[in-house]
Amino acid sequence: MKKTAFFLFGLVTALSPFLLAREDSSKSDEPSSSPIQGIASGVKEVAYDAPKDLATETVKEVPKKPPLVSVVEGVNKGTEKFIDHTLKGAYKVATLGTSELESYKVEEPEKVQKPEKGPGDPTKFTISLPGT
Repeated sequence: MKKTAFFLFGLVTALSPFLLAREDSSKSDEPSSSPIQGIASGVKEVAYDAPKDLATETVKEVPKKPPLVSVVEGVNKGTEKFIDHTLKGAYKVATLGTSELESYKVEEPEKVQKPEKGPGDPTKFTISLPGT
């Protein structure tokens, strides 16, 4: 955990000027006209927009509090955007870019004490594809 936090802190401090200065001018609210563009847009959202927002949110929190606390809080805030972009990008790929994901449902696992070690039950995300 400490190594991961220090790695994230180093990464954030090294990339912070670049991430904050860069604007994403290629955002579009309308669905793509061709399937290839739709797939490319979805892959870009998963591979570029999601990690960018995760790092940007982490960078925004760094000056507010002590370094380790700010990195952890920034990662927590950025994770929400990361998951949002990942689900929207996967939806674009699955629908070939013909529609946008309006909403999704998150099901958190119940917090039950289990004697065995391990991560427990996963969080479930439910989306509805058109025509289903």
